Amino acid sequence: MFDPATRAPLITRETAADMARRAAASRVARIQREKAEERQRDIEARALAISRETTPDPDDARKAKILNQIDGLLDDMKVANLKTRLLLGKAVAELWKLVQPTAGVSKLSRSRPAPPAPTPQ
Repeated sequence: MFDPATRAPLITRETAADMARRAAASRVARIQREKAEERQRDIEARALAISRETTPDPDDARKAKILNQIDGLLDDMKVANLKTRLLLGKAVAELWKLVQPTAGVSKLSRSRPAPPAPTPQ
């Protein structure tokens, strides 16, 4: 018995022309999609370059944040009582150590193992 669903369609001029039109449309769509992706990558690359230029160094940003905290504490000291002023002064001193480290060893080096003992010959 004949079943048209299982039989392969015949290739005619009309079906070949239809396939050619669909292939051309697909090719044009792919080219446009690739151009759009390339434009998007260019935009992202430019944005990344601009953000690298304008983003401060993380250490500088950290120091600026701590200095703002110190300024806020110093403003609070103006209106506080004596006991609170002493506590705020201690907090400012601790914060200042983060901005301006004192002299001494700031970063411990890792310990090195002793060289191997010479072997007698």
